[in-house]
Amino acid sequence: MTRTVAIAGMTLKMLERGQGRPLLFLHSGEGPAPERSWLELLSRRFRVIAPWHPGFGNSPLVDGSSSVDDLAYLYLDLATELELDNAVLVGACFGGWIAAEMMVRSTARFSHLVLVDPLGIKIGGREERDIADM
Repeated sequence: MTRTVAIAGMTLKMLERGQGRPLLFLHSGEGPAPERSWLELLSRRFRVIAPWHPGFGNSPLVDGSSSVDDLAYLYLDLATELELDNAVLVGACFGGWIAAEMMVRSTARFSHLVLVDPLGIKIGGREERDIADM
């Protein structure tokens, strides 16, 4: 099922499938890709919620600033709006960066974090290159 939700003064389009423990999936650059088998497989065990990032699919762009910080707060607001509790947070690629930033700010609604090839996060020291070559 695809639906929209009004959050923080904007509208987010999102996929929602399955039942059970909530799993918020933050997609990579290709979008949630509803035609891929991963969504069906995850929805057998979880209530999968997969929003399109602002500017992806038919979702409008964020007015003003749209940094990773802003997206992290937007998705924390979404978790509150959806009353997620004990949820699993999964972020792939760019979504992984957003998910990591979310968990730095608040773990209140999430019990697990899964990062799949998280683009952009800084793990090493200040002078270390985390990504040696693209």
